[in-house]
Amino acid sequence: MTDGIQVDRGRRPPIGVVFLAGIALVVLVGIVVLALAGFFSASTSTPTRSPAELVAMTPNAIAAAPGLRYGLSIETTDVRGGQGLASSGEIDLQGNRFAGSADPGRAASMLLFGGPNRGSVVLAEGLFVQAEGGPWEAVPIENATPLRPIVDPSALSTAVGGALGQAQVDPELRTESCGTGTCQVVSMLLPPRVTSDLAAFVSGGQAEPPPADLMPIEAELWLDPETGFPVRFAAQAVAGPTTTRLVLDLERLDPPPSIDAPVP
Repeated sequence: MTDGIQVDRGRRPPIGVVFLAGIALVVLVGIVVLALAGFFSASTSTPTRSPAELVAMTPNAIAAAPGLRYGLSIETTDVRGGQGLASSGEIDLQGNRFAGSADPGRAASMLLFGGPNRGSVVLAEGLFVQAEGGPWEAVPIENATPLRPIVDPSALSTAVGGALGQAQVDPELRTESCGTGTCQVVSMLLPPRVTSDLAAFVSGGQAEPPPADLMPIEAELWLDPETGFPVRFAAQAVAGPTTTRLVLDLERLDPPPSIDAPVP
């Protein structure tokens, strides 16, 4: 899936901007195209809705959440080896604030443009970036563009609905234990073009065609059987010799998290 992201190596963007764009793209694509996830106190009731009906409830369930806590793991491998990303953070959907950090996880280097080995981003009363555990730096607020869809509940719901609306949903009824209750598990196939649509949504640009060898994305979505809120989303994408596996956990936060600008 990373085959579709092109970077001019001769003009490497500032480390903070690269990290910010990478986190925003991965979180949004994960939330929408490859899946959202999280653990919560789920209902123990058996499924009463079809998978397609429950998936259709997911965009509104996300938009109604005051805040979110996420945990993301991505590993991509090809003939040259592997790269990874382990990210976690919180999103205040009422105050439009974000705080997240990332490192390569179990991989030797970080996925997305070879970005920093470690980094953190806070969007609150300005935009702040921390690279390699160093001091926090304020960066121009214009660089927050990739984060805007993630902290805007309406935009996030629209992106989720647009991606899931293109999914081929398996009608089989399945349940799995999650947290302290039971989740309804929905298998689906997402078309390759979803990745391009979401990348354009984050960047604000035009959608580019996905890689020609990107196969339909296989995914499983764990959902609260009462509300359709996404609890866990695990997915695999294959493009030629490259395989990308993603697991994203999502937790609804009510009240929303308190996210403040970092102290200098």
